Amino acid sequence: MKISKLIKIVNVVTLLSFILLLFIFYFTEKTSQDRIRELVDMDIQLLVAYKDIYGHGSQTLASVRNVLASNDEQSKKNADKYYKELMQTINDTLKIAPASAQDELKKLLKLWQDNQVLILEIIKLTEQGKREEAIKKSQELTAGFRKSRELIFNLADTQKAKFLEAKEDMSDTMKRNFYIFSGILIFAAAVTNIF
Repeated sequence: MKISKLIKIVNVVTLLSFILLLFIFYFTEKTSQDRIRELVDMDIQLLVAYKDIYGHGSQTLASVRNVLASNDEQSKKNADKYYKELMQTINDTLKIAPASAQDELKKLLKLWQDNQVLILEIIKLTEQGKREEAIKKSQELTAGFRKSRELIFNLADTQKAKFLEAKEDMSDTMKRNFYIFSGILIFAAAVTNIF
């Protein structure tokens, strides 16, 4: 075989190897980019929203306890403010949450609507000087808060598990791509050295 023909074969094998590598790299990079975009655009937002829901719920509960302790107007305003922020956050989260989380978020929404009824009763009883009755209602509110906390922690744990799964998938994809790229390069080098 002539050297010029061998050089052409080596060039063709090298060119085809690089084209194949470029093709594989493009599609694996695009898939990884889409997955990262999904993680950043939706999954992280959900985790932040779950944290915010828990924070607003905690602030609402703390404000109601302040109403019980001092019966001041600022605590009443804070309870109302944090409840509105909580409801807005839950409603916003419902818009971006996947179908698998919708039922739990709707339960959470209903639970906090029920809690708001208790909050208003506690405030009214406190204003009327019926502290003991208000404390009993506050215990019901605390039980409702614990249920909501459990729901939101479960949602957050599910979301964190999704992150770990995505991390493992991306790691497996990177390993697979390394083996594919290495195999193509070794094949190209072997073909090149045979001639």
